[in-house]
Amino acid sequence: MSTRTNAQVPWEPARHLPAPINFSSAYNFPVALSRDGLTMFFKSDRPIQQGTNIAALFVTRRPTPGQPFGPPILVQPILGLGDGGVDFSSLSDDGKTLWVGTYRTLYPDWPEMFQISITELPQLIPLGTAPSGNFQLSLLGREGATYEVDASADLATWTNLLTTNFTGTISLSDPKSNLQPHRFYRARSH
Repeated sequence: MSTRTNAQVPWEPARHLPAPINFSSAYNFPVALSRDGLTMFFKSDRPIQQGTNIAALFVTRRPTPGQPFGPPILVQPILGLGDGGVDFSSLSDDGKTLWVGTYRTLYPDWPEMFQISITELPQLIPLGTAPSGNFQLSLLGREGATYEVDASADLATWTNLLTTNFTGTISLSDPKSNLQPHRFYRARSH
């Protein structure tokens, strides 16, 4: 990776991206970086649990441009396009469309181009403890989506707190939050 402060100054010396981006036994290939520098798509032949690992596509994010990227996550829909692996990807300026070249069969067949829409994930925002002692969350979602907000004490068993279809921000309260030392929350969209 190399950076510069603006287009008129030279690039700084390149530096190696540490694990988990670079993987000891895998080849990483060209990347598609979002305009804000916070989201990166890249292909890699690192081992995966589902399908073949022939240049699978991964995504990783970071909170700010000065911080390291987080663990790469396998982009599941790409696995259904064929077992020949991905060739390249390009991300739109607005970050809402990803174009991916992929092979239905192994090289040397010609790659096919696919367009994938990127949808913002729901955001759970902690609001703290209410005067009642219940932990409060705010869920920010997208218009027309249905969300399930679940809570768990052990990450194994989940209890539904709310299922809703809304167009803005809604606050909810977890009545068991004051009864257990640790609570985990997730939002799922369908």
